Amino acid sequence: MSLVFEERVVMHADRANPDDSKIRILGGAGTLSLKALKLKARKEALQLAVDIEAATDESYRIAAYNVRQLKNTLDTLAAALEELNDEKS
Repeated sequence: MSLVFEERVVMHADRANPDDSKIRILGGAGTLSLKALKLKARKEALQLAVDIEAATDESYRIAAYNVRQLKNTLDTLAAALEELNDEKS
């Protein structure tokens, strides 16, 4: 499956160790290594689950915000993985 992203996110591809590649977060939130970006996605997903489990009005509002954060992180991760895979070809 090919995704189309308007912006390139891989700032530096490390061919020897792709997890050390430098990735620019979509939306201007800085840069992370691919490994750190994967960890960020997992942490955000876990936090989202905690927010929903709390089942309060406030926790649902927080969860709605965290969904947007997680989507941005996953979009960045998907774009980075696609770019890195394209560079291999």
